[in-house]
Amino acid sequence: MDIVYHRRAVFPSRSANTINTFRLCSALSEEGHDVTLFIPKQSEAVDLFKFYGVKNKFSVVEVPDFKVMKGGGVLRSARMAFQISRKSTGVVYGRDVYTLAFLALMKRRVFLDAHSPLMKKRGLKGVIIKNLLRSRFFGGATVISEALKLIYLEDGLPANKLTVVRNAADPIPIFQAEGGNRAVNRPYTIGYIGHLYQGRGVEIVISLAKNIPEVEVIIVGGTKADIEFWRGNGDDKNITFTGFMPPGEVRDYLKRFDLLVAPYHKQIFCSDGRNDSGGFASPVKLFEYMATGLPILTSRLPVVEEFLSDEEALLCDPDNPDEWSDAVRKCIANPDFARRIGFNALEKLRNNFTWKERVKRIISFLSKPN
Repeated sequence: MDIVYHRRAVFPSRSANTINTFRLCSALSEEGHDVTLFIPKQSEAVDLFKFYGVKNKFSVVEVPDFKVMKGGGVLRSARMAFQISRKSTGVVYGRDVYTLAFLALMKRRVFLDAHSPLMKKRGLKGVIIKNLLRSRFFGGATVISEALKLIYLEDGLPANKLTVVRNAADPIPIFQAEGGNRAVNRPYTIGYIGHLYQGRGVEIVISLAKNIPEVEVIIVGGTKADIEFWRGNGDDKNITFTGFMPPGEVRDYLKRFDLLVAPYHKQIFCSDGRNDSGGFASPVKLFEYMATGLPILTSRLPVVEEFLSDEEALLCDPDNPDEWSDAVRKCIANPDFARRIGFNALEKLRNNFTWKERVKRIISFLSKPN
């Protein structure tokens, strides 16, 4: 299938959503599809394939951007749509609703890759969204969780225009076999990978280091300001902050970990500190953790329990730090239990949440008749 994917985002970026974009395009191309990714022109020349750690098997078209007055995002979307219409003929799939709306006006078949609800917009933006959803050229939306699907249904999108396609990851070769990665003669090591801003539960990670001083905690990610803030919030003798690492380099660091932690709060904020995704998120981090075969310690939230159970992870109350410390101690004291839940998570990923499986579901949806 000839597929055009588009993102109106900054590339390269530390954000999980841009990483997800490159991995999706790579996975589509690996399955034999002709993929072209349209993105805004980079401010500096960077090898994006190397930065994101994916194979160079798809085309990237950079669309020149321009500075406009406040609210000019719609104009940028119109320009992106115009460039896509000029330079491609494939089915259009992407996250920017306004670009899709303009392309639907040009009679191009379009699909939304929805990772969040459609924001309630008034005025021109609201009209554009309504026109897209009513267009006969709008094929529908893939959504990342059952909770998000329910939001779209409540907003009036018919069920036949929606399908749940969860996030994905591929098993990491060094962790293919059951047994984990435990080595002797070093401290038990807890790993956290990701951003350090509000809603990510970093204070729980810090508390694990404080409450269990015999462990080592390694935190991969975060800006310099974030790291300085968290270093000032406790004794960090057994905590290492690595700072940001390009996605292509993170996998090698996994060899140092015995357990991975993802302590989401009930409200999960984006980097802007405003948009709460706790009610519908499908965290990419957890799928990438599942791919390692290491035991996972994460929050007991409805959106997490859509795909992880007590058989595949240690699920803890995000409001009870002591419960997290107890779970770590359980893994240290019972390594067979830790290996088993890590292996169960890896098997669930293999059977349900690989990129190959995600692509299969996406292509099935994009191929459906109107």
